[in-house]
Amino acid sequence: MCGAAGARKGTTMGVIESFFGISFLLVVGFLLLILLPSLRICSEWERKVVLRLGRYTGVRGPGIFFLLPYVETTPFSVTSMRAGSPRSS
Repeated sequence: MCGAAGARKGTTMGVIESFFGISFLLVVGFLLLILLPSLRICSEWERKVVLRLGRYTGVRGPGIFFLLPYVETTPFSVTSMRAGSPRSS
């Protein structure tokens, strides 16, 4: 009898561990689906126009910044590459 109870307990622990493993993978996958689309990167000469639900909210950049996923968008980039003139002596 003792052996049968021990076998059942091991099976129950295996089910619980696999449940937590699958839950962990689902949470990590969900976080990746939320965080990766919200990450934006701008070059040092660029700025991104940010729209929240279609309304202008500001300009962000340069560097790495996050947006509210699926709420904020960056449809336009503003480029400001200034050409320097050579100095004449």
